[in-house]
Formats: sequence, structure tokens, C-alpha cells
Amino acid sequence: QAARHFLAAGRNAAAKQQAMDAARFALSLGAVRERATALSLALGTSEVFDLDLAADLGACQLELREFEDVESVCRTADRQQPPGELRADFTYLRIASDYFAGCVRHPALMTRLQDLVSTQPRFRFGVAARTLLMRLACRSGNQSLGLRTARELRRVLRSAGNDSSGHALLALAYVASKYYSPPRAIPMLRLAIEKAKSSNDLGLEHLCRSGLCAVYRQSGEYARS
Repeated sequence: QAARHFLAAGRNAAAKQQAMDAARFALSLGAVRERATALSLALGTSEVFDLDLAADLGACQLELREFEDVESVCRTADRQQPPGELRADFTYLRIASDYFAGCVRHPALMTRLQDLVSTQPRFRFGVAARTLLMRLACRSGNQSLGLRTARELRRVLRSAGNDSSGHALLALAYVASKYYSPPRAIPMLRLAIEKAKSSNDLGLEHLCRSGLCAVYRQSGEYARS
């Protein structure tokens, strides 16, 4: 509300600061819709189109499954001709949007994701892109690609000092359940869920809970599943 009042008074810099404060607070609570609202307001008060803010906004819209808004942000970003890493961010948002919307077949999405992570190994959504690729490979029965992606994901996270993060534990659990014994993946997934909850990563938490459901079922623990 303070940001809107500053904006109405023509004080764009103060409005943006208030909007960014609201976005950070919303992130600390895991309030995705409120964060998207604040980021959209901050983006609207910027003198030039802020590509970093736009990528964060697109990620919120993706989590809210507002696919048309994701595409709108990506189209606006394209007109700014973003550099390599930022261009990769918006490419991932489009791919993930197509996946969750169910409008593109899995083989085509896997090809696009493989091209993305091979041409741009480091970018904001690189971990999310590899997690999605691992997920698609699993669903498509491409076990070799799934294993290779899981190992690459762990290597990337280890090099960044995040080898105990929720994404790293998910990759470890994937390998354990597919190539060793499903029960071995259970403690990893439970810990990954706690990591996701503590960081308010709702998408990762949902994915880990779905994986835990599958692993319990594979282990014959149907009530827990």
C-alpha cells in the first residue's frame, strides 16, 4: 500500500523500495502471490525494464501456474535482448511453463532442456532446469539420462557448496530409488522436504512429497504412501 501511495505521488524510487521490501517479506513467509504482486509493482516503477526482477516475477507466476503471464514477461524480456545467463532464465521459464501446462510432448521438452543446460551451464534456474530434466527423463523411461542428470545436478550443487540442499538430496534419492533400493531413498526425501519447507520452496516440497509417496508405494508401505 505504501508503494502504491508513493507511486501515485510520482515518487517512483521510494515506491520501488517499498515494493521490494514487500517482496522480500513475502518471500520469507512463502507467500508466492503476494510476492508476485510486489515484484510486479516494483517492475512497473523501474525507469528501465529490470530483467532480474522480471525473472523473479516469472518464477512466481510459474509457481502460481499463471502461464499467460509467464509468456507475457518472457516476451517483454526478449525485446530487451538479454545477455546469455538472463536469456537462459527466460528460456527455462518458457520450457517449465510448457511442461506444467501440458501443451508440449515430453521428448521435445527434454531436448530443449538438454540444449539449455549444455549451452548455459550456470544460470539462475540451472538447478531447477536439471531437476525438471531429471523428472522428465524418469517419466519418459530414459533411465540413463535421469541418472546422468542426477549426477550432474549433485556435481553442480557440490561445486557451489550446496551439496546438502533439498535439490541435492532429491537427486541422491532419485539414484538410490532407481538403482539401489527404494527404502534407501526415504530418509533422503524426508530430509529434502524439511529443507524445502525451511526455504519456502513450495515447488520442491511438492516434488519431494510426490517422490516419497512413490517410494513408499514401491516399498509396500501403502498406508504411508
